[in-house]
Amino acid sequence: MLYMRTLMNDATKCVIYVLPFVSLIAEKEHHLSRLCEHFGLKFSSLHSHKRVLFSEESTPNLILCTVEKANQLINKIIETKQMHKICALAVDELHLIGDE
Repeated sequence: MLYMRTLMNDATKCVIYVLPFVSLIAEKEHHLSRLCEHFGLKFSSLHSHKRVLFSEESTPNLILCTVEKANQLINKIIETKQMHKICALAVDELHLIGDE
């Protein structure tokens, strides 16, 4: 929850929270979206067929995404020269990534 404190101190920043499976995103999505709403922060989740949107006008504060979508998102951020907006990248369940 340290990332929430960081976002509350600077609402112009963004945290990317990466999870290996859509099912884990579904578990966390409800709780984190309500938490962001409570603190007046913008929330977005990216998985499956959702498009990666990251622009100067519509930057969410917390993005919950799969590894594949995180890769697309970070490439988009680099392409649009907006790395300054990212304050943290959290990878949850790192030990599961790459398991067969």
